[in-house]
Amino acid sequence: MEALTCKQLQKMILFSCERIERDKEEINKINVFPVPDQDTGSNLSGTLNGVKEVINGKDFSNLKKLGDAVLDGALMAAQGNTGIIYTGFMVGFFNDIPNNTQINAKSLANCFQKGHERARESIQDPKEGTILDVMEAFSNELAFQSEKSNDIVVNFENSLEKANEALLATKNKMAILKKAGVIDAGGLGFLMILETYFDVLLENEEPFSFKKLRKKDFHTKRFVQILTNRYEVVALMRDVFFSEKEMREKLQSLGDCLDIIQVKERVKIHIHTDDPYEVRDIIRTFGEEETMRIEDMAREVVGEESVVKNKIGIVIDEACGLNEKNLKYYKIESIPYRIDWGGIDKLKGESVSLKLKTAKEKGFNYVPKIHSIDADFFKEAFKKQLRTFNEVICITSSNDYFGAFDSAREGREMLDSHEKSKIHIIDSKSIGAGEAVLVLKAIDLINEQKPAQMILKELQETIVKSFGIINSPYVKSKKYSDKIKKVIEKNKFVLIEAKNEFIPIETLRKEECIDKIVNKIRKDFRKNEKGLAVISHGDNEIKAKELKTKLKPLNIQVSFISLADPAVSLKLGYKGVFIGYIKI
Repeated sequence: MEALTCKQLQKMILFSCERIERDKEEINKINVFPVPDQDTGSNLSGTLNGVKEVINGKDFSNLKKLGDAVLDGALMAAQGNTGIIYTGFMVGFFNDIPNNTQINAKSLANCFQKGHERARESIQDPKEGTILDVMEAFSNELAFQSEKSNDIVVNFENSLEKANEALLATKNKMAILKKAGVIDAGGLGFLMILETYFDVLLENEEPFSFKKLRKKDFHTKRFVQILTNRYEVVALMRDVFFSEKEMREKLQSLGDCLDIIQVKERVKIHIHTDDPYEVRDIIRTFGEEETMRIEDMAREVVGEESVVKNKIGIVIDEACGLNEKNLKYYKIESIPYRIDWGGIDKLKGESVSLKLKTAKEKGFNYVPKIHSIDADFFKEAFKKQLRTFNEVICITSSNDYFGAFDSAREGREMLDSHEKSKIHIIDSKSIGAGEAVLVLKAIDLINEQKPAQMILKELQETIVKSFGIINSPYVKSKKYSDKIKKVIEKNKFVLIEAKNEFIPIETLRKEECIDKIVNKIRKDFRKNEKGLAVISHGDNEIKAKELKTKLKPLNIQVSFISLADPAVSLKLGYKGVFIGYIKI
């Protein structure tokens, strides 16, 4: 075989996902480095399952597009030290891959070498006797073989032998592996991936049929290993302000096993630390947070459930506006509102705000009506969360907007007495970005394993402030003066504060909108005070990002920017921008 097609490479990756999922316990049982928590196989499997989810059943026209999908899935799902290192390998592998439908022997060897180099660069302190040894041995031999032969299958087979030798040698390269009597678990996982690749190259009908090169099974000796750092923090960030070098400098003194992988605007960060919440807060200054996970490795080592495998679930109403990735990652139930659009939803435009603009231009007089959420929906959401969690915290938008708090309480009353006692409901006294930032604080408190009653008390004592710019919204409020209403009708901008309703403050010129919000917030912060914020917008991402940039000198971390949900979009109008923040 002188060329590998895009379809064949896709098949190789998919089969490797299945192989690691099948044999992850074989990897787990010998996992002693860097921490004997027996999860290397599970972490590698979790990472590969993220890849499988985005490429399975898809058709890719070239290798670059396959690579983009693979990296997107790996970055989102990467777990643990080995998962992050393997993701780094994939970043290097696909970085220089030809932008066509196939790859020859020399180019393939180059991809493996680039993969090994990028994996090594991603690690704070690379050591001998790890997965890197297996990557290096295989890539070096593949490069050597490709200079002599164009046959990918022959080159791969010869290189596998070198990878196997490197894996067996890890046992004697690191004291902890020698003491435990095992080879490196991450290296074993990578060799399994290579074996599966070779199976596909041989075009075997039955996957995983290739005879394993490893000489014997290894069983871990029981021994005590002292953890230098107890917690593992894994975060996925986007739109970061700093280089990889700068991020390393800010984190390296706080722990070990620091791995950082950057792909375009997204960065995956992994670190072991004794100060997980300080690390969390520093990482949040890097950019927008997509996901953040903190795990207690000391409990995992002794077979207990990690401290941060949450026992409290969250239910929200859709006006919160959390993005889909946060909802999925933290297993949050979000209940949508029913809106009578009166034909506006059929107008041209992908976002609600664009439909509103079109409606204004066409002279639509119908005002969309937002209905309160039926209590049955809250009841079902509570019951669903109780199947996964011990207790549930429900955070609603201010009851004065759409009556969500009353509906949630009514839904709780539909449960039996035992279920009712496990449901805790709080009115955020805000909406949209303001409600979202309170949910983020709830997530942090849950991750810190605080009991539900203490979390409720802290949330109730948290002061959420929200400001925004509205522009031609579909809203009726007695709190809007006739002057403000006339301004709105002329498509002008109005600065508002969101409390129990949108309270108009002043009319604005377009060019001063963002500075007015920043000035309002600046007056609220003393020197050295920090804030956590969420920004939402009505199809006005440029201004939303401008607001984020101007808040940076104020030590305000913007967790994420999102398009406003339909209910809040109706209040913001076209080109509206909205921020909710708390002090931390």
